[in-house]
Amino acid sequence: MARSAKMKVFGGMLVLALVCLQARQVRSILAQSHPLQLIRGAAAPALEFADADGTPIPPSEFRGHPLVVSFWAAWCAPCRKELPELGAMVDSWNAKAPAADRVVFVAVNAGDDPRSVSMFVEDRRLRSARFTFDPAGLAVDRWKIRAFPTTFFIDRSGGVQDIQEGYDAGFSIRLEALLRDESRTAARP
Repeated sequence: MARSAKMKVFGGMLVLALVCLQARQVRSILAQSHPLQLIRGAAAPALEFADADGTPIPPSEFRGHPLVVSFWAAWCAPCRKELPELGAMVDSWNAKAPAADRVVFVAVNAGDDPRSVSMFVEDRRLRSARFTFDPAGLAVDRWKIRAFPTTFFIDRSGGVQDIQEGYDAGFSIRLEALLRDESRTAARP
């Protein structure tokens, strides 16, 4: 076997080993999570997120807006399918909504090194996403995440209005209906 072929095989094995270690870390984070799921109608947990360099994002950045909060991981194939769909729905909604009704899309990465997911952060289909990172699993625990992806719709007053655990192709349509209802409710005197 040529030296370059051996290097490719070694590189592939190294990447596979790293993916397995990351998956193990995320499973460990999930195993430590609270076993109960959040429920519709409950207040959303604290919006305490950090950006790629670990700087806390002020919760005021999220207050007063409807939110789509999606917990995801790079190794999760359904997450990679759902994120662009959510991004497209949010872009479409925000393009036609008045400023007060625009939704904030928060993509919370669980356990990945921010440098290793730069391809997601730089993906044009996800330009509306506010990427946050949860390397220690604190938000995963606080939000009681049991599976990836898990996505929440939070109304502008901070209440959990919908939860999608796992991927559902129809979730974006459901979110748009929830946003219409939220917009009508906010417009009432």
